[in-house]
Amino acid sequence: MLGVTPQQLIVWLIIVVVVALIIALVIVLRLASTIVDNNHRLTREVNEANRAKQKAEEELRRRSDPTTGAAEEPMKPTIKKLQQEAYTLRERPEMTNAELMAWIDKQMDEQLLFTKQDLDLKSLSQALNLTQRCIVQVLKTQATFVPATLNEYLTNKRLAYACKLLVEEPNWTVDAIAHEAGFSARKTFQTQFKDRFGLTPTDYKTKRLQAERQGLQATQT
Repeated sequence: MLGVTPQQLIVWLIIVVVVALIIALVIVLRLASTIVDNNHRLTREVNEANRAKQKAEEELRRRSDPTTGAAEEPMKPTIKKLQQEAYTLRERPEMTNAELMAWIDKQMDEQLLFTKQDLDLKSLSQALNLTQRCIVQVLKTQATFVPATLNEYLTNKRLAYACKLLVEEPNWTVDAIAHEAGFSARKTFQTQFKDRFGLTPTDYKTKRLQAERQGLQATQT
C-alpha cells in the first residue's frame, strides 16, 4: 500500500482514534458547561424570587408587630406601594394575565420605568418584583402590539410619551425629547417615530399645535 508498513498503518489508526476521542471530549465538555450555566441561571432566578418574597413577608411581620417599638423607616410612597402590590400579586394566583398586564402598565407609567435607556428584562424584573418568565409570558399574550417582545413594548411606551412631550413641551429640542422618552439616539427615535406615525417628530408637533390653535379659535368665536 504505497510503501506503508502495517506498523505505520496501525500508528495512523491510533492517531485518528485519539483525535476523534479528543474532539468528542471537547464537545461533551462544552455541552456540559452549557447545561451547568443554564442550571445556575435558573437557580439564580428562583433564589431572587424567594428572597424578594421573604423580604416582603418579613417587612409585613415587622410592621404588624406592636411589640417591636421601632420607628418605621421612611419609604418613598411609590416604592412602598410597589412592594405591597407585588406581594399581593404573589398571594393572588387567580389574577388573570389581563389584570397583570394592566398592573405592569400602571407601574411603568407611574414611575416612567420605560424612560430608562438601559432597561432590560432583568432590571425590569427586579423593579416589578416579578420573574422574567412571568413578564415575557404576559407581554406575549396581552401586549397591544405584535410582536409582543419587551423591546417592542418599550418602544410603544416611549413613542407615546414622546408624542405627549412634543405637545406639552413645544420649546424642547428633538434631541431632548428623544432622551427624555428613553431613546439612546436621535436617529433611532426619528426613524421609529416616522415608521409608526408617518410623520417626523417636528411635523407631528407642528400639526398637533396647529390643530389645538384652530380648536381654541373655534371655541372663542
